[in-house]
Amino acid sequence: MENISKFDHEKIKRLLKAYPEEVTNAYLESREILEKKLPEEILYQWENIGVDISKESARSWESALAYFNVSVKVQQYLPSGQFLGWSKAGYKLSKESTKIAESFLNSSPMTMIRLRPRYIDDWVTRVTKLYKGTWKSTNLTCKLFESTPVILETLSFDQYCKLVDFIDVLSNRSYDYASEILDNSIEIYKSNFLEIDDLIHLSLLITEKEWRDIKPVYEIVNDQIIKLPNANVKLIFDMCRRIYGTAGIKISEFLQLIIKTLALVNQNDRDQILQMNQQIVNNVPYASMDFLSNTPRLLDNLDIDQLDQWKSQGIRLAIDQDTNTSPASQFFKLQSKESNDLIDRISSSVELHRIKDLMKLFCTALCDVDVAISETSKNVEKNIGWTDTDLPTTDGKTIYLPNVVNKYQIKDQNFDYYKVIATHQEALLEFGTFKYDPKIKPKNKKSLKIHHRLKKELNESQEEHATRFAKVLRAIPPFSSDPQLASDLFEIIENYRVDQKIIDKYRGLRNAFINVQYEQVVERKNSSELNEREAMIEEIIKFTLGKRKKFRIKRGFTKEFKSIIGYFLTLKRIDGNVEDSMAVAVRTFDRIARLPNNEKILEEDIENIDIDESEEDDSSDEYEDEQKINEMMNFFGTLEPSEDGEYDGDEISPSDELEEEYNSPEPVEYQGDFKPELGQLLTEMLTVEGDDMLGEGE
Repeated sequence: MENISKFDHEKIKRLLKAYPEEVTNAYLESREILEKKLPEEILYQWENIGVDISKESARSWESALAYFNVSVKVQQYLPSGQFLGWSKAGYKLSKESTKIAESFLNSSPMTMIRLRPRYIDDWVTRVTKLYKGTWKSTNLTCKLFESTPVILETLSFDQYCKLVDFIDVLSNRSYDYASEILDNSIEIYKSNFLEIDDLIHLSLLITEKEWRDIKPVYEIVNDQIIKLPNANVKLIFDMCRRIYGTAGIKISEFLQLIIKTLALVNQNDRDQILQMNQQIVNNVPYASMDFLSNTPRLLDNLDIDQLDQWKSQGIRLAIDQDTNTSPASQFFKLQSKESNDLIDRISSSVELHRIKDLMKLFCTALCDVDVAISETSKNVEKNIGWTDTDLPTTDGKTIYLPNVVNKYQIKDQNFDYYKVIATHQEALLEFGTFKYDPKIKPKNKKSLKIHHRLKKELNESQEEHATRFAKVLRAIPPFSSDPQLASDLFEIIENYRVDQKIIDKYRGLRNAFINVQYEQVVERKNSSELNEREAMIEEIIKFTLGKRKKFRIKRGFTKEFKSIIGYFLTLKRIDGNVEDSMAVAVRTFDRIARLPNNEKILEEDIENIDIDESEEDDSSDEYEDEQKINEMMNFFGTLEPSEDGEYDGDEISPSDELEEEYNSPEPVEYQGDFKPELGQLLTEMLTVEGDDMLGEGE
C-alpha cells in the first residue's frame, strides 16, 4: 500500500474531471470539511487514495464517488490513523472488485456506529474470505457487507465473526443456500433472539454433514422457534446439539416435531414436556422422536405427572438394557406390553380399543341384537355425513363411542361413563326408537286424536321423504312450520323416554346413570342467558336429566311449563312407546312454538317452580278434543303467502314483532348425536339386506 499516488490538490481536481461531475463535487465537498479535521499528511493520502480507486477500472469512478461521499461520516467515528486504514481497505477492495468495494464503502458509516475501530481490519478480512472470484461469491460478499450494520445491532463482533465463518463454510456447499440463510439470520436476530451462539454452533454442525438440512432448520426457527419463551428455546437448542448425529434423526424434523407436539398439548404442560424430552435425549436419544410423537395421545390418558412416571420407566429400561436398544425403542413407540400395561395401571382414563370387545358383549347382551362397537373418530375421519363430532351415536347396527374417556380421576368412574353412553345408544335400538311408525297407535288413549290426525295429514301430503321420521317432522303440520324446533323437541322427549326405561330396567346402572345426569344438569346453561323460548326448552332439558326443584321460569309461562312436564310424566307412567313420544312432541310443540323468542329474561321476571312427581294427573287432556286439534293445525298450517303476498284462508300470519333467530339447545353429552332419520333409514336398509340374504340362502 506504499505505492499510493502523490498528486497535489490541483492535479487531483484535473484528474477527476475525466469522470462525471458528481465525483469532483463529492471530492471537493468532503475535502473542505476534512482539511479542518485531518493532519495534512493524512488528508494528502486520503485524496490520493480516492484518485487511485477511480483509476482501477472503467467503472471504478462509482467506487470513488462512494468513497468521497461517505468519508466525512466515517471520519466522525475514527482516529486519523484508523481512518487512513479504512481508506486503504477501500482501495485494496477496489483492486479485487469494484462492486465489493462499493458495498464496503456504502455500509461503512452505519457500521462504524457499532464497530470498534480496532476491528476494522478483522471485519474486512473475514468478509472478503467469501470472495472466490465468481459472480455468486461477489454477490454474497456484497450482501454481507451491506447487512453488517443491521446484524451488529443485535450481535457482538465476536458473534458476528462466528456468523461470517458459518456463512463461509456453507458457501462452499451452496452460495444460494448461504444467501438465503443470511437473510433468515437477519430476520431471526431482529426478533431479539437470545440463543445466537447456540444457533450458529448448531448451524456449523449441520453444515458439516447435513448441509441441505440447514434451510428447513432456519425456516422453522424463523417461523416458530423464535416465538417460544427464551427458556424453552435454550432447552430446545441444547437438545438439538446433543441429539445431532443420532442415526435417522434430522434436526429439522426434530424441531418440527417439537413445535407440533407443543401445539397439541396444554400450554401449562409445555415446560415440563420439554424437560422430560431433554432427559430422554440425554439417556435414550434414539427414542426422543417417538416420545414427542406419542405425547399428545398419552396426555389423553395420563396427567403430566403420570406421563413423567411412564417416561422414567422407559429411561430405566434403556439403562438396564445398555447396548440393547430394542426394548426401550418399543417402549417409547407404545409397541411393548410393558409400556401399555404401565399406562393402563397408572392412568385413570379408559381407552375404547382396550374394552371394545367387552363393550360389544355388554351391548349385545342388553338389546339381544348383535351390534358392533367402533370409534366416533372413524366417522369423523371418513367424513361420511353421519356425524362430525366426537359424541356417541349409532346407525342402528354399530354403536360409535369416543376413543378415550378421561372425565374423572378414578378409572372405574370413567369405565362407568362408557357403560352409560353405550347403554343409551343401545337403548335406542332396544326400545324401538328407529322403528317409529305413524300407523302404530300410541299406548296413551288420550293421544288417539293426535295419532289419527297425523295419519290423515300424512296421507294427504304430497311431499316425498326418505323416512317416516322425516315426513312427520318436516312435511306436515304442526311440525312443518318449524322443522328444526320439531326435531329438537322430539329428541329431548325420546331421549327422556329411553333414559327412564334404562333407569327402571337396569338397576345396576341406575346410580351411575343418575350421577352422570346430575353432572350434566350442573354444566347446562343458565336459562337467563337465553331468549324466552330457548330458556323454556333449557329448563325442560334439565327436568329430563332429573332436576325437580327451582326451575327458573318466566312469569306468565308457568302454566305452559307445568303442562309440558305433565306430558313427560305421563309418558313415563304409561311406559310409552316411540309413538307416544311423537304424540308428546305434538303437544309440546304446540305450546313451545307459540311462545315469543324476543329477548332474554330479566331476573325480576323469573319465578322458581318445583315439580312434585308423585302427584297423579287424572285430568282431561285438551288434545282429546277434535276442535283443539283443528285449531292447532290451522294455527301451524302452511304459512306461505299467495301471489299477492297475503296469507290465505284461516292461516295465522306470523307476528309483526321481529323475533330473534331460534338456536337449538346444546346437546346432552352422554346422550350423544341423535339422528333418528338416518338411524331409521340405515336400520331399514340393513333389515332389507338381511331379508334378501335369507331369501338367497333358502
